[in-house]
Amino acid sequence: MGKLTLFSDFFKFCNFRLPITKFCKIVLDHYCVHISQLHPLGLVKLRQFEFACAALGHIPKLIVFRAFFVLVWKSPFFTFDRRDTDVSCLRDIPTSSKDKDWKKKFFYIDACVIPGEMHWRDMGPKDKVKDDSPSEDAYISNALYTRLCGRPFKCPMIPEGALVMAGMSLLWHDIKQYPSFRRDDEGMPVFLSIIFTVILKITCMYTSGEWSLFDFVEFCQSY
Repeated sequence: MGKLTLFSDFFKFCNFRLPITKFCKIVLDHYCVHISQLHPLGLVKLRQFEFACAALGHIPKLIVFRAFFVLVWKSPFFTFDRRDTDVSCLRDIPTSSKDKDWKKKFFYIDACVIPGEMHWRDMGPKDKVKDDSPSEDAYISNALYTRLCGRPFKCPMIPEGALVMAGMSLLWHDIKQYPSFRRDDEGMPVFLSIIFTVILKITCMYTSGEWSLFDFVEFCQSY
């Protein structure tokens, strides 16, 4: 099947992990864009959107993603920009990669690591992408859209444990223990960390989400 190119910034800056998530593949397939053609600033928005959905206890939806973002061709890469609307699901979105030399830092990997066919979208330097906003009727009453509009999610570097809890990473050192969070200052007692983890897990599973992974990550970021 050959090789494909992945940039180191995908992992360091965009919170990207292998294996690729189902939603990420759905988005790439919809736009017929190869992951090697995606700019880190586009991938980071996709991953942050996916995390916000999971943190709110929802399955990410392509129609909702398209309501917030538009595919743009900025030769030689594709990216996602905010649509020209009054609402947003993310805040403090990065405007540049932290590594100015990110294009030089890449590696090749067997294409089979991403299941199914990857499409390569050919574009000329001056071509433009036509990506009209979906019909408002298709998403305006969607519960996920409403919750994302109600509380835009800050774009941080997501802790590995949070990615694991959101089902976006398998990189956890102990499969027998569930990830937990603790503060970095004076140190939260271990038993409190365990209590918070239990409360968080139960709440995410059995309530509509007044206290969810979304809330907990923002709580941790405030310290």
